[in-house]
Amino acid sequence: MRIGMVCSRVRLEEKRLQVALRDRGAHVERIDVRGLIMDADNTKERAFHAVLMRCIGHSSATYVARLLEQHGVRVINTSAAIHTCGDKAITSTTLQRAGLPIPETALAFSAAGVQAAADRLSYPLVLKPCIGSWGRYVARIADPESLASQIEIRAAIAAEPFYLQAYLPQDGYDVRAMVVGNETICAIRRCASSWIFNTARGAIARTLDIPPELDALARAVAQAVSGEIVAVDFLQDASGAFLVNEVNHTPEFHGATTATAVDIAGRMADYTLSVAEEAR
Repeated sequence: MRIGMVCSRVRLEEKRLQVALRDRGAHVERIDVRGLIMDADNTKERAFHAVLMRCIGHSSATYVARLLEQHGVRVINTSAAIHTCGDKAITSTTLQRAGLPIPETALAFSAAGVQAAADRLSYPLVLKPCIGSWGRYVARIADPESLASQIEIRAAIAAEPFYLQAYLPQDGYDVRAMVVGNETICAIRRCASSWIFNTARGAIARTLDIPPELDALARAVAQAVSGEIVAVDFLQDASGAFLVNEVNHTPEFHGATTATAVDIAGRMADYTLSVAEEAR
């Protein structure tokens, strides 16, 4: 079985995925997106039975996945899923349309619009870039003066539109569930003293048994965004109900491996090979 893996950086996750796939008898070839040139006559990638997308850049991942699909290659995750999950605004509207719970959210396209949206959400609130990961450029806004400062900063770097969410205080952690295929394979608490719970920012992963309501919601989210291998991040409201915060189509899992006995890379490899077998 020939499996391609599109990535730029080879992180611990990509190394473990390569090992897991090769241990299962697959021939794995890394496709470095930085040196990749594709056009309408490109046929090299057609030789793969499936391609696993592990590209960090949202635009590059979307384009490469779409072009591979046009060449008839089975891609995990699909370009549609990458397009949806990689843009927080599109993720939110997709989940809302599916009737799934998310924090109160607004999208604005001007300084006046974002101020009006903030007044509707009320302070404190969270301002995020639509595209981005690892908690970068995420700001908690306490009042109109802080918001005005952030508007000025983001206008200077053309970081528009403005994506705002109601701030939900958490009890020292958020929850991440990993969905592979149609199964929630594991879940963790990401614990931090900060209000940002990314492991890339120092959060510590802790074991979490998967409650039935979390399992059902995680799988519903994956289905709504057409995600085959995704991490779903949850917040909880004052009643303890889960709300979907973000969905990651290229999930990191080095932190989760310290908190669960589940072979995450192995489960991803098994699913990739099952998909490749069907596409063969």
